[in-house]
Amino acid sequence: MYVGWSMAHLGTALVARSSGLLVTWLVASILVHRDIRREERQLAERFGHRYTAYVASVPRYLGARSVRTLTRSVRARARTRPPRSGTTRRA
Repeated sequence: MYVGWSMAHLGTALVARSSGLLVTWLVASILVHRDIRREERQLAERFGHRYTAYVASVPRYLGARSVRTLTRSVRARARTRPPRSGTTRRA
């Protein structure tokens, strides 16, 4: 959920070409990460070794597998996408 909202915020900033939104995205991302870390500490204190075992087995934001899959998907779509009109030269 946090990653989704963050990407929506970043995407809006990039589409709008807004440096103000880009700054607010950066600040919001830092603050959310700080809050997540604080919550993780509280959960570790409350649930002890069961929570630390869970944390060791689950990625915080995106796992390496998710990132690799996303990267492969984007590259595959780029290879199969037809060229934009006006970008090819005519003989």
